[in-house]
Parts: sequence; C-alpha cells; structure tokens
Amino acid sequence: MKSYACISLGAAIIWLGLISGSPALDFSSQIAKKVRYPEYDAAGQLKFEVLGEEAQALPNGLIRVADLKLIFYEEGKIVMEVAAQDCLLDRAQCLASSSSAVCVTRAEMVLTGKGYVFTWQNEQGHLKIMSEAKVVLRRDVP
Repeated sequence: MKSYACISLGAAIIWLGLISGSPALDFSSQIAKKVRYPEYDAAGQLKFEVLGEEAQALPNGLIRVADLKLIFYEEGKIVMEVAAQDCLLDRAQCLASSSSAVCVTRAEMVLTGKGYVFTWQNEQGHLKIMSEAKVVLRRDVP
C-alpha cells in the first residue's frame, strides 16, 4: 500500500470514531444506517470514502462498523478498495481490528485473508492480515 492510502485509511477510521460523540453523551443505543463519509483534497478531488451498512458506538468506547468498505481515489479514479464484514475501532489505541474476512483490491492484485489489525500513528498506517492471507496477481494489468 502506498503511504497516502494508509494515511487516508487512518483518517477514515478517525472520522468513524467521531460518531461516538462527546464522552458525556451516551450513544450506545444509537445505530447509524448507510454510513458514508467522503474526504476531499484541497482541490476538491475525492480522496477516499468510507461506507458501512451500519455503525454503532459501544459502551466501552469502541465503534462497531458492519459491512465496511473503504474506497480510495486518485485523479477521480478508484485505485483501491478495502472490504470487511465488520470492524471494531478503538480511537484511544489508534487501532481497527476484526476476526472477519477482509479483501483488498487494486488493479494489479487482490489480497484476501481472515482477521486483520490496522494501526495508525503519526500519519503512518500498517495493515496486518492475521491468517489465511492470499495474494492473487492479475496478469491483464499493463
């Protein structure tokens, strides 16, 4: 993954953390449906968008996102998609994790696996597939 993709993924995860609101408020029973968050660059170009069927702030401070999809763009074109059945976000630890399947798709390859941990700090991100990692390179890419 290019570093900008990791940075954008981290920014997307931080945004999802914001739906939990202020610590003084209890959003634990609130579920947001059809979540979409776009992020644009200074020129107004779409950099990435976060999509989810639903998101819920949990009492322990984590945020659960179901059917997560992250789409990254360059010059208006999709360059990478990340999809997972579910995700738990921990803003305090700068960590997103799941035991569900994950699929990362780029023009030149598809990476799949089971379980993942994504960490971010100081605008750096790292995605680790926990098991059953498989990379399929596409031959039809120039």
